[in-house]
Amino acid sequence: MRLNEKKSQPIRLSIIVPIHHEGSNLFDFLKQNEFHEADEIIIVDSSYSPELEKFCNTFNKLTYSVANAANRAIQMNQGANLATCDGLLFLHADTHLPAGACQAIKRTLQNNHLCGCFKRHFTPNSPLLRVTSWLAYWRTKACFLAYGDQSIFIQSQLFHQIGGYQPLLQLEDLDLCIRAKKHTRPQTLNLPIQTSARRFSKACISRLLKDALMSCAFTLRLYSPRRFHADAHEKPLQ
Repeated sequence: MRLNEKKSQPIRLSIIVPIHHEGSNLFDFLKQNEFHEADEIIIVDSSYSPELEKFCNTFNKLTYSVANAANRAIQMNQGANLATCDGLLFLHADTHLPAGACQAIKRTLQNNHLCGCFKRHFTPNSPLLRVTSWLAYWRTKACFLAYGDQSIFIQSQLFHQIGGYQPLLQLEDLDLCIRAKKHTRPQTLNLPIQTSARRFSKACISRLLKDALMSCAFTLRLYSPRRFHADAHEKPLQ
C-alpha cells in the first residue's frame, strides 16, 4: 500500500509505552478506559520488574518487553518493531487519553493524515503551564513540531520508511516530526490529553526556557543533540 493510499479496511492501533522505573504509577496508568479501544499495547521497560511483568500479563492485548537499552528513542523503536498494527501511538506513562482518542487516531489515519498529535493539558495545572499548552497546540497546528508529551501518532509504514526515531538523548520527538511531515499533512487533534507536570515541579520557569531555547536551536540547525551510546550507560531523560 502506498503511503497516501486510502485504506479500505479498518485501521488497527498499537499503543507503545516506554517506561523507566515507573513502579506503581503504571498500575493506575494501565487502568484507563480508553485502552479498551486500542488493538494492542506494548510496554517497553528499561528497568525490568518481575512484579510489573506479572501484572502486565493479566491484561489482554498487552505485551511486556524488556528494553535493549535505557534510551527512550530506542525503546520506542523496539516497541514499533514488535507492533502488528497499521497505526502507532507513542504514549508516556504519565499521560491519560481522553474518551474517543483511539477512534480519532484511526479516523485521522484512515483519511490520509499519516501522523499527528494531541492538544495537551498538564496535571496539576497552573497559569504558566496553561500558556505553554496553548502555545504548543498552535505550534503543532502551524508547523507540527510536537513534543512526546503531546502523544505523537503515525502510520506504521511511514514510521519505518523514515527510519523511526533516531537514537538521540534529547529532542528525538521533534526530529521525528520534522522528517514525517515531509510525507503527509499532520493533524493536531483538539482532544486534550492529561499529562503529568512532575518534571516542572522544580525550577519550572528555567526548565521551560531551557526547553524552548533548545528546541528553537535544534529547529534552526544550530544545535545537534548527542546520540545514545550503550557503552556510555546514559540514562533516558525524564
